[in-house]
Amino acid sequence: METLSAGMRDLEAFQRPPDGRQSGSSCEQDREDALLQEALQQARSGDSNGAIRWLALQMRGRGHSMQDIGRASRELMRRLDPDHKPGPVPERVPAHLEAIKTLFTGRLRWCPERRTWLRWSGTRWQAETVERVEAEVHEALRQEYAGRYTHPASEEDRKRALARLNELEADRYWDKALELFKGQDGVPTRASELDADPWLLNTPTGVLDLRTGELREQQPEDLLSRITAAEYDPQA
Repeated sequence: METLSAGMRDLEAFQRPPDGRQSGSSCEQDREDALLQEALQQARSGDSNGAIRWLALQMRGRGHSMQDIGRASRELMRRLDPDHKPGPVPERVPAHLEAIKTLFTGRLRWCPERRTWLRWSGTRWQAETVERVEAEVHEALRQEYAGRYTHPASEEDRKRALARLNELEADRYWDKALELFKGQDGVPTRASELDADPWLLNTPTGVLDLRTGELREQQPEDLLSRITAAEYDPQA
């Protein structure tokens, strides 16, 4: 493992444009350097997954673009993963992340205060254990890559699918991708965002808008986690 100072020198080079000029203000550069340094320290203390997630969430909260976050996260992962070999086609962690986004965007959310996953049941967001979500994501990825291997668009796609399946079998890379997924748009959800509208009553029959008396289907964007035991009966 590189020393911290050597790692930070490389990260500073990564953040500067090719002509050597500083990008943005020196103050903003200092803030980015501080975030990357703290992420490296967390990773080197033994919590690499947490460091990746922390970096993504911190940069997102400071208004960085997803492109900047992805680039910084990949650089951090490259230093943490000695087997990583960069190439023209994104592989390993980014490849697993794209598959997870395709399969689970709108179906899973992450509540950092509670350190728990939220799963959309079709009627509400329900808390789910980390272990069960990890098992579900692992199985969904296995089925996804198996399908790509069986019905590839090209021989190169077949090889990529086989590589992803082998990584799942070895229990590598996909877990880091799942950590990164926690920081993607529409996934991080504060506890205060859940059930925030007091005028929406969630029932097994649907969502009742108490302002208008309208009953409609549940929608994930309502961020409702509670539901009544009894169905709504307009005639009652």
